[in-house]
Amino acid sequence: MRAGRVFTVKRVDNSTNTVTIGFSGGTVDETDATITVGNRVTYQLITEGSNKWQTISRF
Repeated sequence: MRAGRVFTVKRVDNSTNTVTIGFSGGTVDETDATITVGNRVTYQLITEGSNKWQTISRF
């Protein structure tokens, strides 16, 4: 994956289901292998290389 690429993940439903995004072979924010997206939450993530991700914002 090319460094600097931005991804936006948005959850728009009101269900009680858990949405978990896994980063195969990589981490987000230095330590986490997954993030959990709550109801009506949006994450913006940026790649720092093939296996490192950073959260830009969560709103």
